[in-house]
Amino acid sequence: MRWKVILNSVLLTTLFLSPLAGQKRSAPHSAATASRLEPFRSFAILDAKLSLLTSQQASLEASLNGRAPESGASTPAQSRAKLLNSMRVTSAEIRRFTAHLQSRYARQHRAFGVKILKLLRARANAVHRDIYVVQRAHTESSARVADERLGKGIVALVLQFQAVSGGYATTQCAAQEWTCCEPKRTKDLMPGVQAACRWTCLPNSNKCTGLLGPRIPRSPR
Repeated sequence: MRWKVILNSVLLTTLFLSPLAGQKRSAPHSAATASRLEPFRSFAILDAKLSLLTSQQASLEASLNGRAPESGASTPAQSRAKLLNSMRVTSAEIRRFTAHLQSRYARQHRAFGVKILKLLRARANAVHRDIYVVQRAHTESSARVADERLGKGIVALVLQFQAVSGGYATTQCAAQEWTCCEPKRTKDLMPGVQAACRWTCLPNSNKCTGLLGPRIPRSPR
């Protein structure tokens, strides 16, 4: 299916290679440090959760089409029920992190940041609901139809996540500048994406209306 090809491509391009990578590894795991690394700390976690959800959905589709091995479950239905419960846990964690980011930027009164995270959160909520629909399906055919819709919803979620997070790796900010997501022009948006970030550098954090990222530290002398 075409959406699987898109999804695999998007997930590969969502990995982060930021100038703060070394700082992330060496800095203490304190709440203050984690806050200073936002939104990229949450982006990295969301990337891992989306990869896991994608893998889980692939296993679900295989099960619905009679291709999945039954590991540790007495019946295919029990195996599927266990998988769907795991998917609900994963999607709930994705919802939690998107809600955390939305609340963070709402407190900072960054209008575009709230808008784009609201879109991401809405797609995460839709995926969570679609998993429940698969769980409640009474027949194999209705479960397959619901799974098809779920797969498309996951693609939409990943594409919107990429629209928010993609491009930071190519941003080259000078020391003491702030990384910032500003609105991308409508004509530059990917199909199916309502809003996207254009990552840039600003000397003043107050000028950022979107997602304010970390400030680039001075190089040690």
